[in-house]
Amino acid sequence: MQLPPLHTMLRGGKRSGAAKHVPVTLFTRSTEIGTLELFCVARDGNNRWRLEFNVRELVKAAPKEEEEDKVEAVSDVWPEAQVQEAGRLIRGTFALTEEPNPPPQELTRALESALDASRERWPTGLCRRLWEFLQEVAENRRRTPQLTGRWYHLVGYCLRPGFGDSLDRFRVEQLWKLMHAARKDATGRALPPAIESGADVWIMWRRVAGGLNQALQQSLLDRLRPILLPRGEVIIKPGANELAEMWRAAASLERVDAKHKQTLGEALLKQVARSPVPTFAFWSLTRLGARSLLYGPLNAIIHSQIIEGWLNQLLNFEPGNDSERLGWGFSLAQFARRTGQRVLDVDETHCGRVLEVLRQIAVPEDWIRMVEQVVDVESEDRSRLFGESLPIGLRVMKPD
Repeated sequence: MQLPPLHTMLRGGKRSGAAKHVPVTLFTRSTEIGTLELFCVARDGNNRWRLEFNVRELVKAAPKEEEEDKVEAVSDVWPEAQVQEAGRLIRGTFALTEEPNPPPQELTRALESALDASRERWPTGLCRRLWEFLQEVAENRRRTPQLTGRWYHLVGYCLRPGFGDSLDRFRVEQLWKLMHAARKDATGRALPPAIESGADVWIMWRRVAGGLNQALQQSLLDRLRPILLPRGEVIIKPGANELAEMWRAAASLERVDAKHKQTLGEALLKQVARSPVPTFAFWSLTRLGARSLLYGPLNAIIHSQIIEGWLNQLLNFEPGNDSERLGWGFSLAQFARRTGQRVLDVDETHCGRVLEVLRQIAVPEDWIRMVEQVVDVESEDRSRLFGESLPIGLRVMKPD
């Protein structure tokens, strides 16, 4: 079977500026989960790198255009010594000791130092390697609130957006099982799973939501719905920060039924009727009603006639500050953007009204262009929809 060519860049530790050729010896082994591990070991013995390949699925020949893109795409592979040092730091923070080293609040900075790169420069492969260490120490995450928050923060960051790597579905399934595993008391008696909550938990689920199947996304929504859409007396009243992250997490569940999204959106419309608007409201409303989903199926998109009704309410909004102006404008642009599919697009009348408003409130020209013609989602707009940047090496393609 013919395999596509591999193009990668091996980092040699401290940045030296120019790239150079390094003779390596190849070592391989097959893992228990069906991947082939390939180690590149420098002949001088100073560095060691690990690459991974998925050998469980048939590799299909890529179209010529995609092959050309792959040649241009270069991903960094970190020296194994640096990766193992990062693992040592993670184990040190979550070790069963009175004084973790480094402390949880300093772990991210320590990892950046060990890896010689800020976290924004961690590529997908490196992020997934760090998940392995975080999974290893998961049982110790509940010892203190600081450890709990740091674990959720790093897990969500390293697994975001929940897809893009061949093993991401397996990783996110493992995370789900880990979060819902039964516990045992000191005597070994089984206890029911602890339902973990808090703003950090919902940030994590928002970041990895794309890796959850429809059933798991629905399970999360079932937990959120009594709080976001209360009926009668509300027993659980989260803090403002947790409530905001709950809304963002719910809006990120693109695979749930469109009727559920419509109900959530209509609740948010009441919160954006006039300024001041909650910080999460426009972002969440935009994700729920977007004409082009980031990863969800077409049948999960809210019907265009419903969105036209939403636009009728939104077009009369008067922003009280620049943040509201941009959030409002981005929402209008996403609701009225042209997809090239008539059943998804709002009618010409609403597009014209949206364009008139967008030109008056000074928004980026890209937002106006997406309403005027069919264009791909720009990287900046994609990051705005996701809520943060994607890991280096990943790019979102249009769903089939």
